[in-house]
Amino acid sequence: MTRKEKIAQQKINEKRRVDRERRNKFAVTRTTTDTQGNVTKMTPGEYGVGNIKSEASKSGLSLAGDTDKYADGSEFKKSKDSSVTQSKLSKRVADRQALKTFRKNKRAEKVAVRRGMSPQQAKDFMQNRRTRLNQALGEFGKGIMGKKQNLGNIDDRMYRKKGTGTLQNMKSKDGSTYDATAPYKGDPDKNYSNRGKGRKLVDKYEEILGSKVNVPVVSAKPLDLSPIPPQSPKEKIIETTENVTKKTTNPPTVVTKGLDSIQSRDQVPPNRIVRDNIRTRDSGGFYNTEATGNQAMQNAKQRQSSNSLSELLSKVTANPNDILDDINLKNIDRPTGAFRSRRR
Repeated sequence: MTRKEKIAQQKINEKRRVDRERRNKFAVTRTTTDTQGNVTKMTPGEYGVGNIKSEASKSGLSLAGDTDKYADGSEFKKSKDSSVTQSKLSKRVADRQALKTFRKNKRAEKVAVRRGMSPQQAKDFMQNRRTRLNQALGEFGKGIMGKKQNLGNIDDRMYRKKGTGTLQNMKSKDGSTYDATAPYKGDPDKNYSNRGKGRKLVDKYEEILGSKVNVPVVSAKPLDLSPIPPQSPKEKIIETTENVTKKTTNPPTVVTKGLDSIQSRDQVPPNRIVRDNIRTRDSGGFYNTEATGNQAMQNAKQRQSSNSLSELLSKVTANPNDILDDINLKNIDRPTGAFRSRRR
């Protein structure tokens, strides 16, 4: 992908992430009621859990309302989109930031598949390594200067191959320890195709007691075990020879619609005639009932007989002397110089 294509793709991905987060946060809870009055409340589960978060969510921006709320509690009015009237400097800064984010997200997706964690966890882990390196270099510089070092300022590593990372030893509310990367390790029966991918939470259902408290129990209908009576065989309709002869001797008249439909002589146009209930032209070699198959070809050959050709040749009144004069005109020299016509 070129630089422009990466920037455009990053803008599309950012919009999709914001739409996903808005849907997960403001999903409407639906309530259904069956015929007996039982009310079921369904809360849709979040989808795309573990995928990379949008840039807007990092700063604590709210996804709805007329104000932007940040993590420190400050609120500002939403600013309008001024990307159309941006200066060249602002566009270059925005494109450079989008390209930088695109590269980070792509690398995080690869690390997620390789390490077996969610894309967002992989992106946080990448940032954790950079932060720990900067903190360690700072403490190393203090030692060179003779100052007191404090290794407690270095953050803990989020992921380790031995399983001692902070993500692999998360504390639950009841005090137990669990591995936060476990849901993204992939399933062996799926050949680990879902390794390092986002997941979808299960929908939550809550049954609210309503009118079903006093609903009477419906008694089951007893089974009818009586034998099924045999069915009588269907009577066969046998047609006599008299009925068959009547059908063959008096067939129904079939009327077809189309260009060659059957018409009466009164309805035929003046330039057409009817021959044996088939509409044909006066001339032009159209077939009729008498001339079909080989007979039609013979009639067509008769029109181009030798007599007709001789009659055409007799009508030619060209003078051979005039033809010779036309031939001699071709041998005349063409004009040269200014009299020659220019080719265009």
